[in-house]
Amino acid sequence: MKLQFKLPETKKNRKAAEPDEGMITFDLYDPSADSFEVNVRNDEPILKYPEEETEAGWKKDLMLNLSGAAVVLAAVSVFLAAAYVSGMIPFAASGVLVYLAITMAESMKPGKLRWIIAGVVLVILIATIAIWRTRIGGGIALISGYFYDMAEQSQAYIYDRFVVPEIANTSPVMCTRLGALWLGGLAGLISAIPTADYRRGMCAFTAAAVMIAFAYYGMIPSWIWTGVLILACITAFTRGNLLSTLPLMLAVVILFGAVVLINPGESIGISRMDENLRDRFAFRSAYIENPEEDTSDLSELQKQDQMEKEKAEKEAAENTVIRRIFRALSVTFLIIAALGVAAFLYWRRLKKRIEDNKQGIDSADPGAAIAAMFPYCVRWLEAYGIDISGKPFASLIPSLREEMSREYAYRYEDMYALWQEASYSDHKMTEKNRTEMSTFMNDTVEMIEQRSDFMAKVRTKLKYAL
Repeated sequence: MKLQFKLPETKKNRKAAEPDEGMITFDLYDPSADSFEVNVRNDEPILKYPEEETEAGWKKDLMLNLSGAAVVLAAVSVFLAAAYVSGMIPFAASGVLVYLAITMAESMKPGKLRWIIAGVVLVILIATIAIWRTRIGGGIALISGYFYDMAEQSQAYIYDRFVVPEIANTSPVMCTRLGALWLGGLAGLISAIPTADYRRGMCAFTAAAVMIAFAYYGMIPSWIWTGVLILACITAFTRGNLLSTLPLMLAVVILFGAVVLINPGESIGISRMDENLRDRFAFRSAYIENPEEDTSDLSELQKQDQMEKEKAEKEAAENTVIRRIFRALSVTFLIIAALGVAAFLYWRRLKKRIEDNKQGIDSADPGAAIAAMFPYCVRWLEAYGIDISGKPFASLIPSLREEMSREYAYRYEDMYALWQEASYSDHKMTEKNRTEMSTFMNDTVEMIEQRSDFMAKVRTKLKYAL
């Protein structure tokens, strides 16, 4: 802001109103008693003082900390769910407490505090495993054994098992609870060790490791906990802005839908047909390997095989069509739902921006309303194409003469003076002044809308929130 001052030097036989070498002037000066000149770039405060950090320490990186805790819980829970011991998930939530204690300590008081807490947790884990080695170890062995049982059902492979102590066989519930509790705490400790700069990478690494592990064992993880894991990882990369997750979530939904449609998996009908054919082939092989056996029923078996094969192929074709239609409808619904949620959240944010831009226009105080209306007009000029970046409002007058009209530039200049008076003086504004500024604002909006095509109107609404 530029303010004009006139400091006359008092001299004998010299008129104070006449500029002289003893006169100090800044910019233009209007000698009338009621006039003043203010030159501002925008309606923001001119003088700004450094503001102290008012955000509480626990709110720092809060979104990242909560997302990381969700990743820890989901990573442990997806294995417990695969082992059919979902009842142990509340005990595995100890990892969430450990993770949040360490990460929140880093946010509130960076330095040694997080390492102290991590050291205490490590000592507790070591002490408990040393004291209750058979109970905790037996619980972990039971959980891993349950997981291997499910893995062996998914693929033809026998896994080596950990030795289960006797106490774990006699008290399996207590031992599995202790094992889940200890594993959760260990997972939370390991995940919280990286600093905030590397914690997002740790979340992505954890999710990738879980997916690779299930692919190795040939198992399909719980879709609920897999969804939680993926959404938590996406949220960890938003840097506190939940709206920025929508494109990523939509991309995940589309990718998931494409995978389901392109590679829907093995058909149950075809799988059953293959198993039946293998049994029939083994039966015929037994006849061939033992020629002394009666082979008179081979032709009948072949006919039955052919009939069953045709029936299975027909059922498989019908089921495939139904599944494809169902998958297509499901994926379409998910995409439409994701787009709907994204549109709703974006519109709500846009509506808030529009309300903020119009704030004060309907004020009961004419001075406050005038002070809000003129910058709103300037925003419309910016949407029309007038360059206002880093420029005082007064410097726009030449551009307005060229881009709009000379008459509009004169009106703009008058309203600019009225806005200055309302914003930077104690002069009382009247309803007549409000009507003048309101008419200018409405005329500006109407003129720009008439000169804008459809795409320009859409850009004005979405980009400038007007």
